[in-house]
Amino acid sequence: MNANETIIKKINIKIKSLITDLENSEINPMAQKGCAPFVDNLPEGDDISECIEFSTDGTLTIKGNVAEITYKENEELGMADIESTLRFKINRPTMINLIRRGAAPASLMFDTEFPRRNCTYCIGNMPFSFCICTNNVINRFSEAYGKIVLDYDIEMHGVKTEHNVFSLEFKE
Repeated sequence: MNANETIIKKINIKIKSLITDLENSEINPMAQKGCAPFVDNLPEGDDISECIEFSTDGTLTIKGNVAEITYKENEELGMADIESTLRFKINRPTMINLIRRGAAPASLMFDTEFPRRNCTYCIGNMPFSFCICTNNVINRFSEAYGKIVLDYDIEMHGVKTEHNVFSLEFKE
């Protein structure tokens, strides 16, 4: 494939997201120094406050060194009319940008090299800022099949508020 060629494929997508509230968080001094919090293990049992799973259709677009996976969010989860795109460079798979368009626009950056990133999320006309603290990114990508796992914490004003593990698998 040359740099000017674009490949567009219809794909089936399976998404799973584990969201754990960190109710007893204390101010994390390492976060204030620009370091991502360390997570020993994924949450188990009663610690999981929410598990979301759904399947949908989407589009894989590859142009040169950039891959994009685009899909509509799940209406039943209150995310009607929101389109999400995971964008990354194929030669730098551990830096992924999640772009949301629609009623709740956002741009979230997950990056193992620079794990603490400021992000903005809009709900209605109210934007709010927070930090994404990336613990791990797994990106197994090919044109026919792929799996992306984003393990991260959400931090507000130096306090970890949520631990999330987002998994997206796709196939033609």
